[in-house]
Amino acid sequence: MLRPITRSDTPDPSTRSDGAVARHQTRVPGGLARATAVGLLAVCASLGLGACDERPAPGPSLAVTQFRHERAQGVLLNEPLVVHFSHPLDPRSLTRASFSVTDVEGRRARGSVRVVGRRLEFEPDLSRSPELADGGFLPSQRYTLRLAGFPRVDALRGRDGAPLERSMEYAFETTRADDTPFLDEAPERSARLTIEDATVGAGEPWHLLSDKAVDPRSLSNERFVLVPSRIDAQRNDAQDAGTAPTNTPQVDGHPSARPEFVELRARLVENRPEFARIELMPRDASGLPQLLEVGAYSLIEVPSLGVPLRDLGGTPIESAFRNLAFAVPLFVENAAPLVLGRRLIETFASDDLASPRSVDGSIGQARWEGDGRVRLLLPRAVGTGKDGAVELTDPGERTRFEATDLTIPTGATVEFGAPGLVLLAAQGRATISGRLVRRVQTGEARQAPDESHAAWLRRLRFDEGELDVPWLEFEERETLTRFLERAEREQLPVTCLVCGGDLVVDGDIDVDGPLILVAGGRVRIPGRVRASEARITKPFGRSAVDAWIYDMPLEIDEPALNPLVREQRWSIVSGPLTPGNDFRHWSAARAAGRPEPGTDDEPGGTRYEVAFIGVGTDAQGRLVDLEPVTDLRLLEDTTVVRLRIDLVVAPARPGFPSAWDPPWVDEIELVWE
Repeated sequence: MLRPITRSDTPDPSTRSDGAVARHQTRVPGGLARATAVGLLAVCASLGLGACDERPAPGPSLAVTQFRHERAQGVLLNEPLVVHFSHPLDPRSLTRASFSVTDVEGRRARGSVRVVGRRLEFEPDLSRSPELADGGFLPSQRYTLRLAGFPRVDALRGRDGAPLERSMEYAFETTRADDTPFLDEAPERSARLTIEDATVGAGEPWHLLSDKAVDPRSLSNERFVLVPSRIDAQRNDAQDAGTAPTNTPQVDGHPSARPEFVELRARLVENRPEFARIELMPRDASGLPQLLEVGAYSLIEVPSLGVPLRDLGGTPIESAFRNLAFAVPLFVENAAPLVLGRRLIETFASDDLASPRSVDGSIGQARWEGDGRVRLLLPRAVGTGKDGAVELTDPGERTRFEATDLTIPTGATVEFGAPGLVLLAAQGRATISGRLVRRVQTGEARQAPDESHAAWLRRLRFDEGELDVPWLEFEERETLTRFLERAEREQLPVTCLVCGGDLVVDGDIDVDGPLILVAGGRVRIPGRVRASEARITKPFGRSAVDAWIYDMPLEIDEPALNPLVREQRWSIVSGPLTPGNDFRHWSAARAAGRPEPGTDDEPGGTRYEVAFIGVGTDAQGRLVDLEPVTDLRLLEDTTVVRLRIDLVVAPARPGFPSAWDPPWVDEIELVWE
């Protein structure tokens, strides 16, 4: 039944001044003198008196031993700043008051700062604009790094509580914008450009992924164009006939004047040392966003526009989009919902309107697969969540984790040995931002130091009769749970990552044995995956996987009882929905699914939620999503809307096991006047 949808009715411990005062008091003899000294120090700190900062701290103190950028000129725009200290820092003492990097006008440099033992590291944000105006460091600017020390109560401290001996200031200047103003952390490796998802809904952008940061000066709006499939078809017909078509795309010149081309606005939306994301949005001749017709297109990179797209070191980024003979196919799909009078009904009988983009606030993507429902999938193999939230940096002797959420952080390398099963399971999201490494091959099957991964894969595949290679074999109708039990029993050298939400690999997975990646949500691989063979649940991006990829033969079985230890949310967003020409304003919305509204005593506390996202334009005419609302009428005359569907499952009450009975939605109706 359809139900109407209406509007839903301690200080940071690192800055505790009391603790800092107490530590100073223990070093000063005499009750009255001690209290008086502390009071004077507090007054000096509050007034910011420079004279107070000039005296070194009495007794043991923390000292700066090295900062190589002092009075430096030509500091690169993404060059990390590293301050070395005499002994390990207390991370809790690192605050906005105790550390800053500012320009001559007092504006803070954007970036991330962290404590690593005796080092304090600041990494400036990479710019995303061609003008280099939004980075952590701007070109040809003077910056000052400041460290708060004794006698300030918010001073940096060592782990033993000793304050920095005095406040310090270090000035430096950044390089000019010409030449190569960036630091390339991996100059020996060339970057490559791939497509995240070839199929999008009308009005949605495509995203290109680079496995290294991009020099934003090399990206322009004219860099990429779309060619409708009719041109490709004509070109192929002409090639078959041995003649050249009259309207073959001319990539030697700018194509904007040719009507068969669709221009794209290229925008660098993420830029990190190990990863970059380029958004490509179709635009019309006036530069405004353009809704494309449903169909097939080819993506072309125009090679004649000055410098090619390049990484931070100036090396051209490898791209398959420059070769017109092998143009990369892209698709626009937008299945129109059923329209009856002034009612628009989405029955989820097709997945053409499902958007692949991730949704903030959820652990992963809900399943919209064209079977008449939006539902969720929780693999039984995600386990009990008994390990809680796991940030994995050193597994020790363990080869099995059952987390609520699991992360290998950026900069961490987690290595497992052989033999047997390695299982990393999470009820929520799993994120590999660092490196996951495992070596299981032995003898001649092991990759040689000078052997490329591709050559090693070919040798494994075609010389397997001479090599002892553990290729996976599966039993008929075998479930994931039963296979993992067998793999553990038979000591199969399998590495398996399984989670209930999205499995995100924006770092590096490098195993030389079999790899299984299972996500209840979506497998997202903006990073790189290497293995001898890979079995991955769909959907995922194949271009980022260097392995023999085979279909997932295992049945992903779900639990009998609700295993969740905390509430989890799966979400999905639709492509744009548009009413009829007689539209004046939205008047109502209804949804049908399970559980029915008002049944708060449902096992597991399951529920579904539906919200509506209006699509508007910003000051530059770009399509933007408005804030979601739960009452469609609040969008008033906003014509284009998206659906946001959330499926929420709460844990079972302690002592009262409940069946696994997840929510679903099978119909949404929008009404207008």
